[in-house]
Amino acid sequence: MIKGEKDNNLARTFREKLRDVYEYEKQEGVDEEIIDVVSVFGGILFALTDIYNYVEGSFGHAIAGTLAALIMILEPLIRKRVKSILYILQATVAFVCIVETIYLIDGTLDGFGNFWFALVDYGLLLILGMRIASPICIYHSILILGILWTPVYKTLPGAAVYTFEYRLWFPVIFLSILALIFYSNVLFKLYQCRNSEDEKRLEKEIKKVKRKNENMVLQAVTGISELLDAKDPLTAEHSERVAEYAGLIAKRSGIVSEREINAIVRAGRLHDIGKMAIPDEILTKKGRLTDQEYETMKMHTIWGREILKNLTFIPEAQEVAGDHHERVDGTGYPKGLAGDEIPKYARIVSVADSLDAMNSNRCYRNCCAKDYIISQFKEGRGKQFDAHLADIVCELIEDGTIPISSLREKSEIPEKLKRKESTKEEVS
Repeated sequence: MIKGEKDNNLARTFREKLRDVYEYEKQEGVDEEIIDVVSVFGGILFALTDIYNYVEGSFGHAIAGTLAALIMILEPLIRKRVKSILYILQATVAFVCIVETIYLIDGTLDGFGNFWFALVDYGLLLILGMRIASPICIYHSILILGILWTPVYKTLPGAAVYTFEYRLWFPVIFLSILALIFYSNVLFKLYQCRNSEDEKRLEKEIKKVKRKNENMVLQAVTGISELLDAKDPLTAEHSERVAEYAGLIAKRSGIVSEREINAIVRAGRLHDIGKMAIPDEILTKKGRLTDQEYETMKMHTIWGREILKNLTFIPEAQEVAGDHHERVDGTGYPKGLAGDEIPKYARIVSVADSLDAMNSNRCYRNCCAKDYIISQFKEGRGKQFDAHLADIVCELIEDGTIPISSLREKSEIPEKLKRKESTKEEVS
């Protein structure tokens, strides 16, 4: 590679690095806590060095310096009362630059005092980034070169304090320090940028693995739920329909969050998971359940909560499994919860569960008629069902969003499976 091409590559790489730093600073914004610390610390240093002006009797400069130091020290308090910190910073930096300019012209910051310029530039670059600090650094450089390397210095009130050697070497030293500060800032921000990218990449990978594991667990549990439905052809796909109804009811009730809707749907699919622990002879019994069998059947809510308690990424699922047979009048099971004591998602799945029970063919009866289902929800509002949710179900049925008596024809139910008597409660 020839020298020119190598130089071009280096320049291009440097520009790309600068652009990366600029974008990183823009994305990360300003760390207000660090600004508070640096501002207070800088204000204290400013105040201490300003004592020299009082000792020398330069009260005009002393008062200006004290005011600048006071603003810097009080910056945290001012920031809390003003919404836009950027305006405060711009005003503070502008005021400090004015004070520094006056000092340089008047010769107040003779000797190493003028290295305040470098200290200010370093703080601005490190904390505020290139967008805000670069114009200030350029201003300081032009100011120092314009005053000390041109005949202008002869007209300044403080010209006597600037010796030839000082005028010759101070700009060189200042610009060298400024270049070092700028370069160190770029390296430091690039390091932060790489760390930030690594952290984001690692976080993304962790989330990906977590989602994968959650999906595997969810698929496994959902598969078990589907096996449960498959035990009885007359209740096949019951959980899936309940989940679908629950999603429609949730949306109509005003829930707009996709996360909440998805959580309700997933919880609906798993609401009867506890029936896996119910013996088959009870679960698929065609006749009337005995009192003891009925009490065993009711245990599916307790067992469902136990099965799902470790499904932490869907915490609503265990509530729904455990409380979807509670009634708002407090006569439900297993806890006898009433009203708002019943979790919101469980109340939604409860009405969806009852809707599917009436809208499906069962071994002891055909699916119910539309008018009958609506009448049951109207009669049960405020008793078995949340009144608002019961009204929503009626609306969804009446406007055709949820079709009634269309899942199976009555003729599909074998006559030998029909019976006149139902269980004490339809445990769907």
